[in-house]
Amino acid sequence: MSVTIRLADPEQDYDAAASLISQYQNQAITGNDIREWDEERLEGMIRRRTVAVTEAGQVVGCSTMLHESWDPPGKFYVWLCVDAAATQQGIGSHLYDDALAFCQAHGASQFSSQVNDNDSDSQAFAQRRGFRQDRHIFDSVIHLADFDETPFAPITPAVLAQGIRILSLADVGNTPDMRRQLYEVNRATALDIPGSTGIFSTYEEFSQIVFYSGWFKPAGQILALDGDKAIGMAAVRFLGETGTMYNLMTGVLPEYRGRNIALALKLHTIRLARAWGAIAIRTNNDSQNGPMLAINRKLGYQPEPGYFTLVKEPIQ
Repeated sequence: MSVTIRLADPEQDYDAAASLISQYQNQAITGNDIREWDEERLEGMIRRRTVAVTEAGQVVGCSTMLHESWDPPGKFYVWLCVDAAATQQGIGSHLYDDALAFCQAHGASQFSSQVNDNDSDSQAFAQRRGFRQDRHIFDSVIHLADFDETPFAPITPAVLAQGIRILSLADVGNTPDMRRQLYEVNRATALDIPGSTGIFSTYEEFSQIVFYSGWFKPAGQILALDGDKAIGMAAVRFLGETGTMYNLMTGVLPEYRGRNIALALKLHTIRLARAWGAIAIRTNNDSQNGPMLAINRKLGYQPEPGYFTLVKEPIQ
């Protein structure tokens, strides 16, 4: 099939690109989701989106190249997909070659990517181009209509009896001090999970992609507090178009673990999801993050197909 690779136009192409991307994800996305992501413009960030277009004007593939502002020099995330009805026709190769040339022109020395763990064709495509599997990430979902909180009724009172408070950023005040505390807990716990690269965004970068984003809601940032000190957090994002809440991150500082605080935070997200009218909550976890996977299983999260993270270096 003859295609042209060109830059994606937000108004003309993003809806079609979202439809293609959704073929490869457990959760559908929309063109507006992509437009919202692309509102993030941080100093040092390099982002490029392309589409593969047939002579008839049909978008049959798309790709993303991204160097985050906090990435080390030369590191790029590269991801592409092709319409399931148009695979095995060289479109993916054209998209990849275009992405490779762009990233090399910007000094790329390492690629990262991801591929679904149940997609052997895409895994083989990546392997032929020198990518290797790094981590295995599990997706999971809890359908709120099936969730019975009764067995967990003692959890939150027991945590509160320890002197721990569980409140949202809206409850405690969306102040600079509390935002900074939320960031510090997020950073400390993210760097502590299996597979961490040891790199995390600066506070200024975090503020741009979280506090100043279109999806940010102070009520969706849940804090566990010991006195006035934040010692745990759970962040959620409500995807209203699908009726789904996404649990972006849950973490508790090491010295406070083993006290059911993370479980209490998770229960709070479930109550919040119901209050906001969500029908399900989705999340993902590294396959080696045993404690958090155990909490999810206890709550009734059901595993879904996940993905492998990929790396490639050197770039050639």
